[in-house]
Amino acid sequence: MAYDTGTHYNPGSGTSESANTDNVATYGFLYDWDTAANKVCPADDGWRLPTKDELTALISLGAENLRATGFASGTDTYGFGALPAGYYEYGDYTYFEEDAAFWSSDTDNTSDFSNPKAYYMTLGKKNNYANIHSDSVTLGISVRCLKAKD
Repeated sequence: MAYDTGTHYNPGSGTSESANTDNVATYGFLYDWDTAANKVCPADDGWRLPTKDELTALISLGAENLRATGFASGTDTYGFGALPAGYYEYGDYTYFEEDAAFWSSDTDNTSDFSNPKAYYMTLGKKNNYANIHSDSVTLGISVRCLKAKD
């Protein structure tokens, strides 16, 4: 799948100036929600972002089973291979090499219209946690596309 030209960020630490472009080869880009939902997963080929319910189902498999081997206590049992790319939020890179996060296709309709939010799944290094959150659609977060079975 080719990379898209929409809004994306290189994973790293600190401000945007210090993000390491070499990290893209390992962690991929971090995308804002609009780019993730409308450009990264090519719908014409049957690809899409997972729903909030699908991410919740993944969490029920256990965070350690979704993390890549070498990321916290990751076993990568199901081949999901989550890596801790962190986030790009409000002009800063955070939680690099600590958290993995993946956008959902679902928006949070309870949010303020002037600050739209969408759901995402987080797999953390500390305390073996996995959660569903909602936050601003402007955050840079990793993407996993799903394809419907034929």
